[in-house]
Amino acid sequence: MILEIVKIGNSRGIRIPKHILEECEILDSVEAEVRNGVLHLKATVPRMNWEKQFINSLKRYGQDDELSSENEINLDISEGEWEW
Repeated sequence: MILEIVKIGNSRGIRIPKHILEECEILDSVEAEVRNGVLHLKATVPRMNWEKQFINSLKRYGQDDELSSENEINLDISEGEWEW
């Protein structure tokens, strides 16, 4: 299939037909890699196996004290005032 390259600001892009996106399970982003002059695109799966990799990392390198639940950061923005 030949796809037309279109101008997007100072960059260029391609329009990928919907049926191809669906077949490749591409949602919001792709991983792009150039190998031997060929552009390869593959669907990304955000945080796939993230929890498993994190646990393996803790086992391998030990737990960092900053990661303990005693040091949780309060991200509630309703407390206090923010200054910009």
